[in-house]
Amino acid sequence: NSWHCGYEEDPDHPPAGTLLYTTCVNADKYGVYADGQGGTYQEPIEINSPDCPLPADYPPYGSLLRTECRGVDLWGWYADGQGGEYDELIQADTESCGGGGGPAPTGPEVPERGRGGGEGGDLEVRLVTEALRG
Repeated sequence: NSWHCGYEEDPDHPPAGTLLYTTCVNADKYGVYADGQGGTYQEPIEINSPDCPLPADYPPYGSLLRTECRGVDLWGWYADGQGGEYDELIQADTESCGGGGGPAPTGPEVPERGRGGGEGGDLEVRLVTEALRG
């Protein structure tokens, strides 16, 4: 009558019926139990368990969710495939955001262009200068 013949529980393994962990099979919660001899078996604990929600149907990675103007630059918000999102520049200085319709000029010889819907920038400086002159 030894544990090798199945008459007694294996002293090196948890007793039969010991819950080792739970797992989800679709929306159903199952318990994984020790069989007393080093193996396991599964039994349902709860059908349609709130602990086992089915995966949400999120938009695939890279799907455009919405666009937004930041100053004269057009930005897109994209799905990350896991329920979140990230932003990325679509076009700089675009006409649809009140810009000139192309990449903003850069370089040391070109003055920095205004951003933020008319705050600062070349046009405002020109208007203020003309008003001061008279």
